[in-house]
Order: sequence, then C-alpha cells, then structure tokens
Amino acid sequence: MSGERILIIHRRQRVRDRIRRYLKAAPGGLSVNRLSDDELALSRLQVLRPHVVVLGCRFDSDVDCWRLCRSIRRRHPRRELGILAVVSCLEDGYESRALLEGADLCLHAERLSRDVVQTNVAGLVQRVGRRRDRRLRLGALTLVSQGRWMRVRGRKVQLTPTQFSVLWRLAQAPERLHSARAVIGYGDSVPPEKAEQLAYIHIHRLRKRLGEDSGLIRSVRGIGYGLDLKWQAG
Repeated sequence: MSGERILIIHRRQRVRDRIRRYLKAAPGGLSVNRLSDDELALSRLQVLRPHVVVLGCRFDSDVDCWRLCRSIRRRHPRRELGILAVVSCLEDGYESRALLEGADLCLHAERLSRDVVQTNVAGLVQRVGRRRDRRLRLGALTLVSQGRWMRVRGRKVQLTPTQFSVLWRLAQAPERLHSARAVIGYGDSVPPEKAEQLAYIHIHRLRKRLGEDSGLIRSVRGIGYGLDLKWQAG
C-alpha cells in the first residue's frame, strides 16, 4: 500500500485511535483520517475521497451507523470505495446484516489486532485498485468495471462493488463451477462454513439485483456457483 486514503468513522475514541495506530504502522504510506460525527461523514467523503472507509457499527437501538453505511453506498455507487464494518459483536446474523447494509468486510471491535486490521484493509485497497476500466463480453452479457455495471440482453444494470466482483469472477471461467471461497475471493483465510454463508449472501443479493435475468447464475448444492451457458446462448 502506498499513498492510499483511509477514513475511520467511529464514535469510540479508543477504537478510532487503535485502528489509526495499526494503519499508520502498515508498510507504505497511508493517509489516515478519523471522524466521530456521522453527520459530517458524507460531506468529508466528498473532500477526502478515501479508498476505504472503516465504519464502527453497533447492534442496539442506535441505527445511525447502518443508515450511514447505506447512504455511502447509495450516494457513491460509482466510486472506488471499500467499506470495512467494525461491529460490537459477531453473533449470528450480525455479520450478515453488515454485508446486506453495504459493507464489504466485517470485524469484531474487541478482537482487532495490528495484523488483522492491516491485512483486511490492504485486501480491500487491493480490490479497489483493480477496479479499472475493463470490459468482459460473454454472449448476451457485458461487464464494465469502470462504474461497476453490466449490460444484459440490452438492459443496463448497476451493481455494487461486491456484486460486480462476484459476477466478474464467475464470468472469467463460465464453463466451470466455483467454490464458495473462490466466489468471495478470500482464499483459505475464511473457514469453509463462513465462506458458504458469505457466498450465499452475495449470490442472493446479486440475483435480486438481476431481477428477471437472475437465471444467469446457477448453483449446485455442495459444489458451487457458475453461469448458465444455455442462458447465455438464449
């Protein structure tokens, strides 16, 4: 990492300072900014133009963090931006909600370490950096990385960064099925059970976005996901 901009949005100063300390110690030159006020976050995004946002989220009556997460994704759909959610706990369903609200990754606030923070932020930065103006054409499907959109049977569909990454991986080798780990792109760093859960969530969201063309994606229980070649030829 060199010169990438990171914005930390967290109400707890102790956590903000700890994450900043870990990132400042990372190899290369990171520009790290911190905010405690959610209301200022959206305006600061316009000025700072960060590569990654580290967003603190809680699971009690305070829903502002999730509203902010949705707003970042909605207001900056064309930006090259990754969101890392730092949540107060990781009980069943909480990580799923973070992903559904627009986060790319999710970490537990009390289990943060220098290696965990640096590795996950570096991974997000790397993924963001790869999203350039590339195009992939496959039958009735065209993927355009700049802006993260697809054209399917003449219909343009805007995708989120995660949805685009998943579909791009499937389209690069459409003739075969991809494992859950391959779909989410995390390799062996994620346990098989967690990979299955994350892949299911990502595919579900992608199919919902595709709407009438959701049949493009096929799944074989216990094996993985792929593209329907017969659909492509239709």
